[in-house]
Amino acid sequence: MRHFAKAQGLLAKSDGIDAHLLAVYARCLQPAVSEKRSKNHLELDALLVLRRQFIDTRTALNNQMQMADSSFVRATLAKLLRQIHDRIKQVEKRIARLIDSDDDLAGRRDLLLSVPGVGKTTAATLAAQLPELGKIDRCQISALVGVAPYNRDSGKWQGKRSIFAGRAAVRSVLYMATITAIRCNPVIRAFGQRLQKAGKLPKVVITACMRKLLTMLNAMARDGLTWSPKCQLQIASRWIFTFLIHAECARWRLLLRSGRIVGD
Repeated sequence: MRHFAKAQGLLAKSDGIDAHLLAVYARCLQPAVSEKRSKNHLELDALLVLRRQFIDTRTALNNQMQMADSSFVRATLAKLLRQIHDRIKQVEKRIARLIDSDDDLAGRRDLLLSVPGVGKTTAATLAAQLPELGKIDRCQISALVGVAPYNRDSGKWQGKRSIFAGRAAVRSVLYMATITAIRCNPVIRAFGQRLQKAGKLPKVVITACMRKLLTMLNAMARDGLTWSPKCQLQIASRWIFTFLIHAECARWRLLLRSGRIVGD
């Protein structure tokens, strides 16, 4: 909001100014109304955040123990690591029980788990922290997660496209799922091999495969389809059909505007 205020030429800040800016912001940009999340979704989100914090702490303690020279320090850190490991297992069991008790979460988890490369952590994270999955198009979901390449061009100069912003927690688990999918998912593996043969850099290949996997999951969640090679052919055929319809409509609009065809 402060950037929006600066764009309006307002540098001062007060409750009255903030209220006015919020009203102007809503009137100009008309942001989408957020969907209210259930109690189970909120608890699952909190449990996933707690699990990620435990894992970050475990990684830091492991690194510290490798650098420690004192036997007492190493023993203390080893004890803490065992405790954190037990806590992580408890949180994971709590996450599994919570998802099993909710029909919507369980259905979404089972659908995502049917995809080769997607594990329990990825499925739980997508179900809790990406509720928009299946409700928006592939371009929007890619930008929301942060795997959409943005161009940086100016005049004749063309910079390298790069990804940024988005939901880092979702992108992290999607990265690990993609690394697995490149090995065991036939669709992602073939897509990655085609990019490698085209001379793309390794990180570019992984990022493109992340977006490919995400768009597949988005289409499956939208249509309520579980994974199968036939399912992917249906999704691809539907996308091609929609693309051809839009292209044909655009062609007719151009013909009407050019005067070659006179409308009724």
